[in-house]
Amino acid sequence: MIKTGCIIASFLLAILLISGCATTNTTVGDEPVRAVVDNVLKSVTIDDYSMKITASENFEYSFSRTSDPFKVYFELRGVSNGQFTERIVPKKDGISEIAFVNKTLPVKATLVEITLTAPLDVAHSLNGKVLSINVKRLGDTPPTPETSDADVPAIPVTETADNSAATYNSDARTITGLTFKKEDGAVNIVIQGDGAMKPNYSTLRQQLILDIPGVRLAAVMPTEFIAPLVDLKWEDRPSGIRLIMTLDNDASSKVLNIGDTVIVSLPL
Repeated sequence: MIKTGCIIASFLLAILLISGCATTNTTVGDEPVRAVVDNVLKSVTIDDYSMKITASENFEYSFSRTSDPFKVYFELRGVSNGQFTERIVPKKDGISEIAFVNKTLPVKATLVEITLTAPLDVAHSLNGKVLSINVKRLGDTPPTPETSDADVPAIPVTETADNSAATYNSDARTITGLTFKKEDGAVNIVIQGDGAMKPNYSTLRQQLILDIPGVRLAAVMPTEFIAPLVDLKWEDRPSGIRLIMTLDNDASSKVLNIGDTVIVSLPL
């Protein structure tokens, strides 16, 4: 009798455990699980000495400058460049050219390189999903950027821990990383250094030649390539490192330099 009772008790306990597990696996709180929405650039509006960049969702960003007084850089974190894969030449006062490049390391982001028509001061602010940028000549007081969406609370810029623009006080001495990434209609070759890099580049037939002065190579070079990159060689020169990239016929390229990172983007 005792043995029969134990068997029945064990059977009932097993049913309760199975029921509890089923309930746990099929119930996820009171809210349905929402799909992850990709945040992409939706529009870029450019006027004389100002521009606005709008994404599909709220985002954070950082701002930086290098030793080149004509260039400023914005990193839009968690944002893909979407349809903006080509350089924009707006023919507007203050802004000469804009380039957008996706990056995935260390986090997904879009790098925006803005070439100014002269060394200019830059004011910038973020309101929700709209980044407003105003430029003025050095010595002038930049106006406060305006945003059209007054109902969206302002999100503070997250540039660095002390809320100042990122700068690179020392030049790179070593190339520490070189990786390939195929994303959003382009193959990006990401070159990482241990300080600021100032590359020079030129094209010759099907080759892109990239000279990075003052550095030595410590990165492991890839042995497999992604089209339109056919081959990648390097030379250790007295002045620094030369990278020679052989491309497919009619392949175009653009080079983006942001502090300690150089990105060679090859549109597909």
